[in-house]
Amino acid sequence: MSTTPVSGSGRETRLLLLVIVVAVAMLLVLAQFRYPVEDRAAAVPIAGPIERLAARATFEELSLIMADLTARVQDDLAVITLERRPAAPATTRRGNAPPEPTPSDRRLVTALRVDSDLAVAYLPEGFVVVETPGLTTASEDPDRRLVLVHVEARTFTAVGPVAPAIGGPGYIAVFEGARGGPAARPVFLGRVDSFRDDRWSAPLLAVGGDPQVKAGTFLYTLDGRLIGMAVPDEGGIAIVRVPALLAAVEVLRLQ
Repeated sequence: MSTTPVSGSGRETRLLLLVIVVAVAMLLVLAQFRYPVEDRAAAVPIAGPIERLAARATFEELSLIMADLTARVQDDLAVITLERRPAAPATTRRGNAPPEPTPSDRRLVTALRVDSDLAVAYLPEGFVVVETPGLTTASEDPDRRLVLVHVEARTFTAVGPVAPAIGGPGYIAVFEGARGGPAARPVFLGRVDSFRDDRWSAPLLAVGGDPQVKAGTFLYTLDGRLIGMAVPDEGGIAIVRVPALLAAVEVLRLQ
């Protein structure tokens, strides 16, 4: 009787499968050393650069808003120079004239046009308007610290558009005086609160926190509507709304 040799294919198949399993296991172990779980988790938030790009785009958009707003309202504002009032006109012992004002004694401020050749501005105590051939003082209101000045005549229709009641928080535009004209700056208001002041015909708005707004600046919404003028208030800043400011201007016109 003949015998048939036993085939070794089954044993070889099992060995091949064992080698494959061991190879896969080694690859997994090596992958843990090359790419640990901690590193993979730390590499997931890849949105940082995208967030920074978005922030930069937001600031650029705000810059464009300020530029557009300046172009729209700069004709409504004039820039005048104020100078600290001399302490006394007396001369020195040697008969020399008093010293010339220093840069710290002068400041550039914005004035709001209220007529074709008239503008109103905030006048700090102890300061006077530096008059030039195209700029003279018309009248002053020492109680409200306002000054009405004659400026270069331009076409004028009315003050405005005027913003309705505002609240916080939110961004506004502040216009300050600069050598080349009014300069716009975005400011964030945390909150505003209405209060009465007997010097004004309508309630004022107290600005909460420290908004970095100077007295005498004019405030606008980002869409170009006039909010009012900033004035000092018990160590802080308040906003005189447009109706109260224009009522005070009418009093100045009668002086």
